[in-house]
Amino acid sequence: MKKVDSLKINNNLMEIADKFDTFIFDAYGVFWDGKNFYPNSCETMKALKNMGKNIYILSNGTHLSKDRVDFYEKKGISKGMHYDEFITSGEIARQFLLKQKLSFKNNKNPRKYFIFGTPNKALFAGTIYENVENPEEADFCYLSHPQLYKEQVASLPQYADFLFESKLPKEDEPRKWDSIVLDVFKPQLEKLLNLGLPVMNVNPDLTATEADKTNNIIHPVIRQGAVAEMYRNMGGEVVEMGKPHKYTFDFILAILKQNGININKERIVMIGDTVRTDILGGNNAGIKTILTTHTGIASKEILNGDKVSDAKLDALYKREKGRADFLIKAVGGIDIIKTR
Repeated sequence: MKKVDSLKINNNLMEIADKFDTFIFDAYGVFWDGKNFYPNSCETMKALKNMGKNIYILSNGTHLSKDRVDFYEKKGISKGMHYDEFITSGEIARQFLLKQKLSFKNNKNPRKYFIFGTPNKALFAGTIYENVENPEEADFCYLSHPQLYKEQVASLPQYADFLFESKLPKEDEPRKWDSIVLDVFKPQLEKLLNLGLPVMNVNPDLTATEADKTNNIIHPVIRQGAVAEMYRNMGGEVVEMGKPHKYTFDFILAILKQNGININKERIVMIGDTVRTDILGGNNAGIKTILTTHTGIASKEILNGDKVSDAKLDALYKREKGRADFLIKAVGGIDIIKTR
């Protein structure tokens, strides 16, 4: 692998676009910051499409693919114009569940599931799996968005400064709060552990950038990956899908092949902001990788002001056991982005 200091930091994706035929984009932290598109990112994706490049989006989101297509269509990017396919880990998990492949160490044929966090039954529609309201009745727990309801927030006054009302729920749903600290979820996990429930997680991301409902400020809120990691460290069983896991990349490579795309891994690249999921997953799949240095998760750790610290980047690579082949400041370039 190349050393950190031997890698040029390109300003934008177009500077190295000719090296690849197929681009696999992460969403959050790459072209979307949780509130808006990063400047010039949509235009870059459209330009790549016009050049005849294959553009796929691979997100660790738990929504189904159609939901994300509709969501981003309303925001300003369209299937066919900006990208070819939008694939979520939620969609991949649904296809997995339809094949009845879910199995745990002490329960090879689970049927009943309890939802941790925001209710989301879409993954299980049409499958053999049945939702139950009480964890005592469940065979396993499905990790949805880790959020808190009003009564839970009221019981945690010591964390008031770390909880933010979410913009995610629809208008007819109860108010929910995101958290930027993990400890608020520990009591719920302890209950699941005492019941011996295994957990299914389809979003390994530790955090996501989300705008709060009150001030519309972006926060790095806790997501399923962090909760799953805490549960695993407590001694609980976790079955996980999504980036960086092999099944997820096998899935998208199979779709590329099905769509008639030549699987030349030297010409396929994963673009992400997170070494732990995007870059490591691409490394494991044998495809090329690009890390964004000035947008998304990694930027919070590797920047000193507006400059990338080689030492911090190398430490990140060593900790997460992944390494990017290329670096770009941002998909559309840093000259028009205010670092958050």
